[in-house]
Amino acid sequence: MFRIPDYQRGYSLEKEHWNDFVNDIDTLVDSEVKNHYTGTIVIYQSDKRPTENYGVKKLELVDIVDGQQRLTTSCLYLSIIINELINNGLVEYEREKPYYLCRGTKCKLRLNEDSDRFFFDLLNTGTTITKAKTDNQRRICEAFAFLKDHLNKQLVSRLNPVEYLEDLYLAIMDKLKFTLYRIENESEIRKTLELINSRGTKK
Repeated sequence: MFRIPDYQRGYSLEKEHWNDFVNDIDTLVDSEVKNHYTGTIVIYQSDKRPTENYGVKKLELVDIVDGQQRLTTSCLYLSIIINELINNGLVEYEREKPYYLCRGTKCKLRLNEDSDRFFFDLLNTGTTITKAKTDNQRRICEAFAFLKDHLNKQLVSRLNPVEYLEDLYLAIMDKLKFTLYRIENESEIRKTLELINSRGTKK
């Protein structure tokens, strides 16, 4: 399981970033481009290798030091796509939700305390139980609404909407490429964050 520590800032992407994201995905669907480099994911895992229950399994917890914005956006869009595939009769995609997104009351990607439950509700049901109360929650809600609206517009314009949905799923799962960098010592986290922030990199 991936965990975004509370020392990390909350979700901060906005419309221009979401627009770039969906355009990149659609390019993967509509062109001969075989993959798209999405950036580096920096992780840290304690030597103790902490675990947490996820359904009947125990999964190791890994902290996201950099890359949380891209992972959060990808999970939001993937949940919308999977739910739409299920709504179109492809019920076999139901089993993909617990494998990649959430099971029971937990997500594979756990946001910081401010937004974790809010994020879970969106991935699990496509809506939220409570209204957004913080800037982070509002941006997550706005991102979800933007991504869903974009998908709905695409489905209306496509000759074969179900095929497009399946292509979108494959684009996210197989064609988005990340570089994974592991920090081995906790003391390196602050230095890494300072370096990333000094270069203006979005986490």
